[in-house]
Amino acid sequence: MLTGVKDPLEPVNRASFAFNTILFENVIYPTMKGYKWLIPEPGRQHISNFNANIQYPIRLVNNSLQWQWDESWTETKRFGINTTVGFLGFSDPATTKYYLQPSKEDLGQTFGAWGWNSQAYLFIPILGPTTERDGLGMIGDSFLNPVSYVESPYNYIARGFLTFNDMTAHADTINDALVENYDPYQLTRLLYSAAREAAVNNYAHETSRSDDAETQTLRAIFAKPEDKSFKNSSIDDSALIEGWKQELPYSVWLQPEPAPLMIQLPGLGSHRKGNMDLALAELAYSEGYSVLIFSNTFNWEFMTAAPKGYAPGYVEKDKELLRIAYYAIMDDLTATYGEDHFLDRSMIGMSMGAWYTLNLAADMKDRGIKDVGHVIAINPPANLVASLAALDTLYRAPYKNGDMDRAKQVIDSALAKAFISAQMDLTPTSDLPFTNEEASYLIGLNFRMTLHETIIAGAFDQQLSSFGSKGALYQDLQGLSFDDYYKKIAVTVNEREGVTEQQIEAAIDLQNRESSLKQVKNLHLVLSDNDFLLSKDELNWFKNTFAGKITEFKQGGHLGELWRPELQEAIRTEIRLKK
Repeated sequence: MLTGVKDPLEPVNRASFAFNTILFENVIYPTMKGYKWLIPEPGRQHISNFNANIQYPIRLVNNSLQWQWDESWTETKRFGINTTVGFLGFSDPATTKYYLQPSKEDLGQTFGAWGWNSQAYLFIPILGPTTERDGLGMIGDSFLNPVSYVESPYNYIARGFLTFNDMTAHADTINDALVENYDPYQLTRLLYSAAREAAVNNYAHETSRSDDAETQTLRAIFAKPEDKSFKNSSIDDSALIEGWKQELPYSVWLQPEPAPLMIQLPGLGSHRKGNMDLALAELAYSEGYSVLIFSNTFNWEFMTAAPKGYAPGYVEKDKELLRIAYYAIMDDLTATYGEDHFLDRSMIGMSMGAWYTLNLAADMKDRGIKDVGHVIAINPPANLVASLAALDTLYRAPYKNGDMDRAKQVIDSALAKAFISAQMDLTPTSDLPFTNEEASYLIGLNFRMTLHETIIAGAFDQQLSSFGSKGALYQDLQGLSFDDYYKKIAVTVNEREGVTEQQIEAAIDLQNRESSLKQVKNLHLVLSDNDFLLSKDELNWFKNTFAGKITEFKQGGHLGELWRPELQEAIRTEIRLKK
């Protein structure tokens, strides 16, 4: 269970984090964007290589203090090669030519290897997250950094510049985390804690791996827009909806001339600016569509806007709010750009968004709505609750044998490999370094964190104070599963509005809408044979019910094929406009 380092100074840390966020958004990030424009990426990388090379004494000493003699020798070889062949370290032939991987050890890790477990999380303005152990380690490491011995105040200027240059590589990621997450402070604390724990235990050195549905699903991370500027080329606004707690944000990419509109519904918990959704939006936009996206019903952005007491999971209520949101947004857009700017409508969705897409499409005839241009559903679940239960099973994968020590090792290894992989130049065809258990846990953890944000942003947002702090609330929610959410929150909330549990259970299963779905024109599905959110019977139902309307992949797990050119071309073929 991922709990993070204890946070006894949470109010002070959150205040520091808030200050840092303001400083980053208003000063640091704009400056970084200007710096990145001025200094091309190769130049910034050479400076980062130089900075890493001169910190060789830190890595040498700390590897030696942990009796990691092979790593000490590797670091010495790396320093020799990069200092000479690599022109004072501005290049990194030790990695690119001789395949000598760095062993990034510091004094905080050394203290951890000696048995010092961090007891207090600290967030220091400018410097960022640390602990009492790692903070002391940073002070000690500073005496091993050659830059520290440059005459003052030039040493501070040099260290500041080198750190700033290194940070520019992660500037967009940091900004995305601040913008797209409900509680970026909590996410930062958890990720920092996990990264440091994994680094201390060196689980990233494990090389075992597998290639199952769960591991293939992780390839979804490679689905991203080809044009790096596409994300920021949208018109971002929000719609005021009567009876809702606050305005609902949305993003739209408009064609310069009147064009069909693609309404895109993201997957479970997904933000409208997530990479996978951007990749799909770019695809539709490149085919001549204007594209509209707003965040998934389980995303904090939707939950904080939705009417008070709303708990997603009962599809009839969910569809009602999705329609209300869509019409409110379209009122905004047509008031500004004119109704004639938007021609016929199409819908596309992934995962839970695909499930919503099919449910909404099944209603069209009953509601007297003309057929939309296209209805595309990518990896839809058949039964929502069964799919959520599958996510709970993935999260519990390390615990299935009841061995808690082994479970901790699996979790630490999974997190360590995830952090290391994020820093590597992996491609969709690279061998990912995860076992089935590790991949399962990472997928389950991602959705479990989404669930907790959903609960806090919606059902508990007025009761945070009763827990004393947000950290205490997160701790209280650690054991809450999707099954718990469905039974204790979704069913209970909707029963108060006169909906029976039998009605909810009937509504969550697409198979109960078969006759209506068969009447939907221009419907196309993308399925993976090994999608763990579908039982064998559900997969066969899709194939039999929508024969001739399916692009089928034998592998990919859940959404793991979205990066694949063949899948993208299949979608393009279905939605391509006639000229």
